[in-house]
Amino acid sequence: MSNFADEVDLSSCMEEAIKELAIEGIRQMARFTSREHTGKCHYCEEPISTGIYCDADCAAWHREEQAAMARKFGHRPSELE
Repeated sequence: MSNFADEVDLSSCMEEAIKELAIEGIRQMARFTSREHTGKCHYCEEPISTGIYCDADCAAWHREEQAAMARKFGHRPSELE
């Protein structure tokens, strides 16, 4: 019975470690994919005064392009940039 309890404890510790790694990965991805205003549209690079896209079309085209790349290469869009 003690052996079973040790396996349960080990499994619980491993599960907790996996969760912590997943959370840290998500945090790193969020920092990586966060966009800041650069003065240029993130998609077409036209000069802009605010935001990250010059208009809704560029934002939509960028999302569509990222989704197509994700389908083609099997990555989440945020991993491709």
